[in-house]
Amino acid sequence: MIEAIEDVMRHWGEQQRKCGPSGGLASPMGALIQYGGPAPRGGVSGHRVLMAGAGVDYLASEVAAAVAAVERDAEDGVLLAKLARKRYLPCPALALRDQLYDLELAVNDTGGRMYRRLVHRLHELVAAELKARHQRSAAQLAAAKREGDRLRRASVQQAAKAHSRRGAELHGAKKA
Repeated sequence: MIEAIEDVMRHWGEQQRKCGPSGGLASPMGALIQYGGPAPRGGVSGHRVLMAGAGVDYLASEVAAAVAAVERDAEDGVLLAKLARKRYLPCPALALRDQLYDLELAVNDTGGRMYRRLVHRLHELVAAELKARHQRSAAQLAAAKREGDRLRRASVQQAAKAHSRRGAELHGAKKA
């Protein structure tokens, strides 16, 4: 088990419980009950952006993406993602025996060793995915910065040319 990743995964589980997709926002049925019919319409229609803390934080969203990537890409990814959900999401936490049963592992010493190996493998894969996501993000940021610098230089050059032409027009008009 990697302690730093364990802490990050626990944070992910806590964020999912507190602000994940299943909680934190009103349900359509709740609105019907509250207003005695359809909720009043108003404002801008369309997608509601989660604001003011309604939703998971950046780290938790990155971990969720990493767990999804592990589930999608690793050969035992489905089992590892199920392990992540069983280990970190329930509150109160499931007992080890219950987790072993849900993961269909033997409920004995062999199953316990297999469970610890799976937890370590999950941590390794999540750590690798988080590092890869960070590197991609850093590369995109660097590319955006280079492009922004290039556009700023081009706009300064264009402005300098425009001002020099305007100056020539003004100075030419004064002489005539």
